[in-house]
Amino acid sequence: MKSKLKIAVFSGAIPSTTFIEDLIEGIAEKHHVLLFGVISRPTSYKNKNISIYKTPYSHLHNLILTIYRAGLLFVT
Repeated sequence: MKSKLKIAVFSGAIPSTTFIEDLIEGIAEKHHVLLFGVISRPTSYKNKNISIYKTPYSHLHNLILTIYRAGLLFVT
């Protein structure tokens, strides 16, 4: 059996356009989707393969969070 891929998607706004939402759902059927973006309204996905990572709207907070996440990625 093939292993699941982890696919990161930065959509900008969560939820995004219908096309992007359908794309995320389709990918999540066989792979794990890491969804990054600013949450414009509360949303949840039925598929457990979708993980939402909130991105701050403020540029300064976003920069700090990006540096932190890059550091974690470098370590792992």
